Amino acid sequence: MSLPFDAQAVGYRQANALVLGRAALAAYRDRDEARRMAIEWGHGPLAFFGKDSARGFVGSGGDWTLVSFRGMKFSRIGDWLTDFNVSLQAGPAGMVHSGFAQSLDGVWDELLAAIDAAGDHGRPLWFTGHSLGAALATLAVARLRVVGRPVAGLCTFGSPAVGDKAFARAFDADFGLRTCRFVNQNDVATSFPFRQFAYRHVGQLKYFDAQGRLHDGRPRWSGFLAGRATAHIVHRMAMARGRLDRIAAVLGSLAQRYREAHRMERYVELIASLGRT
Repeated sequence: MSLPFDAQAVGYRQANALVLGRAALAAYRDRDEARRMAIEWGHGPLAFFGKDSARGFVGSGGDWTLVSFRGMKFSRIGDWLTDFNVSLQAGPAGMVHSGFAQSLDGVWDELLAAIDAAGDHGRPLWFTGHSLGAALATLAVARLRVVGRPVAGLCTFGSPAVGDKAFARAFDADFGLRTCRFVNQNDVATSFPFRQFAYRHVGQLKYFDAQGRLHDGRPRWSGFLAGRATAHIVHRMAMARGRLDRIAAVLGSLAQRYREAHRMERYVELIASLGRT
């Protein structure tokens, strides 16, 4: 059954968030399962793209076009290395995460060809993604907006920061009202890269607390908890002293500790529990 989706919406809609959340989840599935899930939101053929850690699909159907990026897989060391390459390089309207930019470079031409083949011209174009996929979706939107290509909206889940203060300021001035960024309480992936590396987030923050309640922005009390989690990670990484074997062990233990809050399935459950408007 086709889910309701307002392709012309500006800002948050629960029904839109649920559709886009399921699309972000589908990007993790194999192609047959992704196609089956796409039927639920009324999309036709999916065009898959991918290289190394940048993977996803373009869906066309109804009156809008969808781009969904796959997030980080805990079993893929390449995905971890993409996330932890925290150096900055010149990007659209500011400095951006080198790992994300280089990953997106590898599929950019293929992605544009898939969007063109979907016939997005004249139809709203939406982007979504989870984790690493959220970062890639954000950067893809920024690139398209810089060259004046229309994009209707962006919805991300558990996203790390993508660029510096200049990037975030320019992005929000142009597209902040059309970007919803979901964070589930102690999802520490959203703390990467740390503010100490000059990174800033973009878009309208939609924050789930421990009881599953949705807030516009982050409640004051949550900042303390996030700070403690971040301090714990910084300490663990510092103790690793740059040794790859120690870093791998740290990442493995952190993955187990914080994985539940970060799971895309959990984001979908939380949004679905709110009902539809």
